[in-house]
Amino acid sequence: MTTTKKSDPPRLVVGETFETASGHTLTVSEKAHACLPRVRAHLVALARDGGTTTYGALVRDLGLPYPAVGVGRVLDTLAADCARRGEPGLDALVKSARTPPGEAVAAVHAHWGAASGSVSEVEATS
Repeated sequence: MTTTKKSDPPRLVVGETFETASGHTLTVSEKAHACLPRVRAHLVALARDGGTTTYGALVRDLGLPYPAVGVGRVLDTLAADCARRGEPGLDALVKSARTPPGEAVAAVHAHWGAASGSVSEVEATS
């Protein structure tokens, strides 16, 4: 099982470009980079508990400076950061309110030591 500290810095730097899973090229912004440690710590805790969350709940719970429909850029940056660490993408734990968890969720939960077969969902009111 991998451990992380809240102070564990991102493996990406501001201004660096990377390719997303969908083939788009993004540049790490200061805003996204500043959000990464909090988003990562929150999603690691969810992974350990066998949970998932929604875009709206993530934005609300962490007070992120993004609308729910705009948080994808941070999650793409987090996915690239996870890849650099050799981890499954924590972004898999975030979904829309109407979408069931995807197949990648099990790999994330297993990596972070969640009890097998347990998936709990964080309720979203957004």
